[in-house]
Amino acid sequence: MSYATYAEDIRTMRVHGAGRIARHAARGLAAWEASFRGGDEASFARGFKEALRALGETRPTAVSLHNGLAFIELRVAAVQGLDAKRAALRQAAAEFEERSKAAVAELGRVGARALPSEGTFLTICNSHAAIGVFQEMRRQGGNPRVFALETRPWRQGHKTARELAESGVDVTLIVDNAAMSFIRRVDAVVTGCDTIAANGDVVNKVGTSGLALMAKEFRKPFYVAGETYKVDLTSPTGEARAIEEREHKEIADPAEFPGVRFANPVFDVTPASWLTGGLFTEAGLTKPQDVAALAKKLWS
Repeated sequence: MSYATYAEDIRTMRVHGAGRIARHAARGLAAWEASFRGGDEASFARGFKEALRALGETRPTAVSLHNGLAFIELRVAAVQGLDAKRAALRQAAAEFEERSKAAVAELGRVGARALPSEGTFLTICNSHAAIGVFQEMRRQGGNPRVFALETRPWRQGHKTARELAESGVDVTLIVDNAAMSFIRRVDAVVTGCDTIAANGDVVNKVGTSGLALMAKEFRKPFYVAGETYKVDLTSPTGEARAIEEREHKEIADPAEFPGVRFANPVFDVTPASWLTGGLFTEAGLTKPQDVAALAKKLWS
């Protein structure tokens, strides 16, 4: 499979979820290296730059993807010679994927220790990290009950519900507008995240901030599961991040609504102060204000 196919998988949402797209992009770079036939370091540099560009442009605001690409790019830049650069790319891509998967597994264990094993929870979208928490609780003999929001317009919550059910987790799929009706029944809200700003603000699927505000109002702990490579050290706050807007036809066919404007923001920003439970990371239950230093330590 060519790196362009990996890029198209991400662009068309065949692969989605912050961690998944980062790993898929790393595989795309490895695929490009395997197909490289240029023969000299200059042509390698040109091709590598183009592969980085093509994969990076698939999701301009997905910091996990860009941090993953940067992790590989820096390690390639640190060595000299064509053979060394090719080996560094292969090794870095494999290392990133391995560490990314290990981070998800560990934060699942962190979450399982922090949450009541027989508790009831609310989640949104399709986060491998958040799902991993509930799956780990089930593996440890717990019986978590999860309300999964459908998550329009792509309905990623359908995938979440299927994955949890396949793991033996008691899951109920509900429409997005029912969140207020169900939040009173839960012990906590657990979501994933696409980006964590340097101050601990979280950028995640649109609707997440509303859940956080509801949780705060009803005094339900609000937790975010996020690997530390999702930290954007260049964004001092969540508001500094550009919010991606996807095609309007994902909502409906604009031709069927003459004179109607559409807006389709993918994410929203949840202030760090609303993360009343904290962050589940691979390093433990983390305070939002501590996550930037942790990311520097683990990924520099």
